[in-house]
Amino acid sequence: MARRLVDGAMVLLLAAALTLQWRAGSILLGSSLESDQSKHFTSGVMVYDYLRHGLGSNPVKFAESFEVQYPLVAIGQWPPMYYAIQSVY
Repeated sequence: MARRLVDGAMVLLLAAALTLQWRAGSILLGSSLESDQSKHFTSGVMVYDYLRHGLGSNPVKFAESFEVQYPLVAIGQWPPMYYAIQSVY
């Protein structure tokens, strides 16, 4: 009896969560209206360019000049090793 009650509650909670997500549009659009994928890719390209051409120079100045040309830089949202590993590939 208790098991059925727990199972029923889980089904109701799942249905409520899916309904709220459907009404908010997050099932079709994803978690946000603005995608960060392009920003993370651009950040990886910036790290790659710094390691290839700007190593030894001021990284902040390099990032500022890079961002003037490619404004979708999003450094700081992921740990630094993410961009280092991405720049190797």
